[in-house]
Amino acid sequence: MFGLQSMRTRAAPTSRASAAPDAAPGTPVTEVADLVARAQHGDRRAFGELYRLHLRPVYRYIRLQVNDDVTAEDLTQDVFMSILRGIATFRLGEAFGPWLMRAAHNRVANHWRNQARRPQTTRLPEEDDPGDDQRPLVAPEAASAFVLDISVDELAGGLRRLTDLQREVILLRFGAELSLAETAANVGRSVNAVKNLEFKALSALRRHLKPAGGAHDLA
Repeated sequence: MFGLQSMRTRAAPTSRASAAPDAAPGTPVTEVADLVARAQHGDRRAFGELYRLHLRPVYRYIRLQVNDDVTAEDLTQDVFMSILRGIATFRLGEAFGPWLMRAAHNRVANHWRNQARRPQTTRLPEEDDPGDDQRPLVAPEAASAFVLDISVDELAGGLRRLTDLQREVILLRFGAELSLAETAANVGRSVNAVKNLEFKALSALRRHLKPAGGAHDLA
């Protein structure tokens, strides 16, 4: 039904992600809502446009976890096919991006279950799960401007060193390009908690990864 073309993009959040958190950067949320409503009434062109707008974030989110082009493409197609079958169950008025990313999260989890294994990860310590009442950490300018100029293999290896919650925040913020509010809704934490998790995760990645001298693409 749909073709997945090879994509190469930097593994860094864009400045426009917050302005348009529910789709590809630059797409008004109202446009996405209209496309969803039309898709629910059987408009295949509308669903095709939803696919085009959300293809890159879903693919990036999955690719960073499976670290294989072909597998990531197959799982991405599976996600959109499941969304096509279940679009009628989506509740209009809710954010479409987080709903889509939950489907992607579940598909990746099923992938590892079907293989009877999971990638080696760290266990989430209780102290790395900040509460809602914590003040946001003030990130140094160098950390807030951090750009991951590394290969996908290096980044995937770095993500495995993070806690479960830190890793999911980075995947949603850097891979799926969700806003802070949408990421908070996805992981069930406050926006302040997500800011703290993102700061800690980026700090950990800076310690574990050695950026290469030149820019690398995330394919």
